[in-house]
Amino acid sequence: MVKILLAALSICLVILPSCTTTTVNINGTSLKSHKYEPFNFMDYKGRMLPDFSKEDDGTVAIVTFLFTTCTDVCPLSIHKIKNAVNASKYPTLPVIVFSVDPEGDSEEAIGNFFEKWDLEPNWYFVTGDREMLAKVWREFYVSPIKTKIPQPKNILTVKMEEKYRVSHTIPVFILDATGKARIVHSKVENEAALASDINTVGKMETR
Repeated sequence: MVKILLAALSICLVILPSCTTTTVNINGTSLKSHKYEPFNFMDYKGRMLPDFSKEDDGTVAIVTFLFTTCTDVCPLSIHKIKNAVNASKYPTLPVIVFSVDPEGDSEEAIGNFFEKWDLEPNWYFVTGDREMLAKVWREFYVSPIKTKIPQPKNILTVKMEEKYRVSHTIPVFILDATGKARIVHSKVENEAALASDINTVGKMETR
C-alpha cells in the first residue's frame, strides 16, 4: 500500500506543474458577481449603446460617471482614461459615460465637451431623465450629491443664475465582451495600470 501511495504521489508531482494556472496581475479590484440591468439607452447623439447580449466580438468596454462642467476630478479622469484606452490593445473600445448632472448636461454642453477633449466616436455620453440615470447610479454604486453654492446678492441683477456643485465618486468599470463587469478602479490613479487591466479583461474567458 505504501509503495502504491508513493507511486501515486510521484505521478502527481510530475503532472502538477503543467496543471497550475498563471496568476493574473490585476491593478484594480476584481469583481465576481456585479449585476446590473442591460443598457437600453441612447447617447446624446441618439446612438444606442452597445448591446453586449447579442454577440461576443471580443471587445471590452469601459463605464464611468462624469459631468461636463466639473472642474476638479473629471478633467483629470477624462485625460487619464483617454490615454489608457489609446495605450491599450483596444483603442476603439466603447467608453460609456453616464451623466451625474442630467440637468446641466444638455446636448449642447456635451457636444462642446466632446470637442474640447477631442473624443472619438467610440465614446458615448448618456444624459436625460434623472430617475432613469439614478437606477444606473445605484447599480454602479455612484451617489452624486447636488448642492447650491451661495451667491452674493446683487440688486442690479433681476435674476441670478443658479450655481451648484455636484459631489460624486468617479469609478471606472471594465466590462468584458459579454458586458460583465470584471474590474473596477475606484478612480484612475495610473494610466498604465488601467491600460494593463483593460488588456487583462480582453484576454479573460467569457463563457
